[in-house]
Amino acid sequence: TEHFEAKPFLRLGKYFESLIHYAIEIDEKYDLILKNKPIYKGKITTGEIDLIIRKPDTQALEHWEIALKFYLQHGPNDANEMIGPGGNDTLASKLEKLESKQLPLGLHPSVIEEVGSTPTSKLFLKGIFFHHLDSTLQLDNANSKAETGWWINKAELVKLESLKVDKWSILQKSEWIGTSFSEETPEFDLSGLITHLTNSNELDNRGICIAGYKEESGRYIETTRGFVV
Repeated sequence: TEHFEAKPFLRLGKYFESLIHYAIEIDEKYDLILKNKPIYKGKITTGEIDLIIRKPDTQALEHWEIALKFYLQHGPNDANEMIGPGGNDTLASKLEKLESKQLPLGLHPSVIEEVGSTPTSKLFLKGIFFHHLDSTLQLDNANSKAETGWWINKAELVKLESLKVDKWSILQKSEWIGTSFSEETPEFDLSGLITHLTNSNELDNRGICIAGYKEESGRYIETTRGFVV
């Protein structure tokens, strides 16, 4: 609570980044050396270092670029067909940017001068892959432990009947991280959810993330989640 109470509202990526900073600060396996350091060319900011940590046992320095992304699969085994919920980016374009622009920032002279040596650059990329509800994830080089969900179009809402859950809710962006649960009854049954989304304008510009819950001992535990686009 103390870590976040002094912070303004953070968009999801920055919120996730701040969670990682907090975890590093309390983990004895790491020392937090640098975070959110801007990189300049003259007076122009050309980039920002997300995080540099030191491992006390080896004194090794590591530069981490942190990203949280969600991608919907529209075609098998093609990172260009893994598309963000808003349709604005792909897994391929994100990886290219991270590898060509962000990771090399660890070699910038101002960074090396400040931390005392050259850190090893690593990518800390987390998130969820979503496949169509009628399919499964088809990405050969995906981590076998990767978290997955599903997606459907607005016209396919009736297909949610196949998931056999008790209640539904629409997740706010801060709830996209981690499995959700509720002591209170979630807002929608299936028919109410379908009516709400059918009549809603929320889908005009972006996908909506929804979660389905099963009741267990008076609590509602998330058992499935996906995007309606």
